[in-house]
Amino acid sequence: KDDYELLTNSINKKSRDPFFKIKIPKSQRILINSIRDIKKKIYLKSDSNYIKVFIIFDAHLLSMGGGQSANALLKILEEPPNNSIFILSTDYGHKLLPTIISRCQSLNFSKIQLENAEKLLIDMGVKKSSAHEIASFSDGNMHFANRLIGYSVDSLISKSQEFVYQITKLSNNNWKSFISDFSILAYRKQDEFYLNFYLIQIWFYYAYRIRNGVSLDSLSMEVFEKKIKEFNSRYPNANFSEINSEIEKVIISLSQNLNINLMLVNFLISVQTLLKGKELREVI
Repeated sequence: KDDYELLTNSINKKSRDPFFKIKIPKSQRILINSIRDIKKKIYLKSDSNYIKVFIIFDAHLLSMGGGQSANALLKILEEPPNNSIFILSTDYGHKLLPTIISRCQSLNFSKIQLENAEKLLIDMGVKKSSAHEIASFSDGNMHFANRLIGYSVDSLISKSQEFVYQITKLSNNNWKSFISDFSILAYRKQDEFYLNFYLIQIWFYYAYRIRNGVSLDSLSMEVFEKKIKEFNSRYPNANFSEINSEIEKVIISLSQNLNINLMLVNFLISVQTLLKGKELREVI
């Protein structure tokens, strides 16, 4: 009953906000039984004028649990019935099996333009001044922007800077505090855990852009840009692409039942290596 009500409420929210992401609690992978159910339905006879469309959201979860679900789907994709279409949606395409990727046509969707993101936020009831700041800070990522509603950009910049300081400053107390705080959030307040890591991710994202000559076009971001330029001057050889990959590993680890303390320790050590531009070696 609880799951049914949650799903019903989520669908209602989705109908009002196309960027709302439906989440099923404790749903950590796509079960092989779900793929078997698809197999039964896809081979049922139907009117030849109809096309059967199967949409799999968070398709990277197919690879979890040994990849049995991915392998089961692969058998269908190798010889799909006529009048059938599969749509695999994911933010982490690199997590899909190469054999599945090879049988799909890749379509990448660009982020929403800032003025459109700002308008969408205003339509959702956000004040114009706040909508402009949130749209700029999230760089048009509406999933991220939704999480930022109710926060001031100044507080978000301050939080992201604080987290990056904890990560980059070689201090026993800093790392202890970081691991302790995020471990608690991982078990008690996962939404806040994700938000905080997205703030870390956005810092390194903008550090990469600014290093490559892209200026931030919002007046509210001037202080942010100045701090990031100072950061870049301290770490001129930082490998931001690999740092982003390490951040994504931590974000995904919550759905994999991995030991979060070990993941955080590995993350902190890896970032230290990547900030120096050195090649990364697996620590844990």
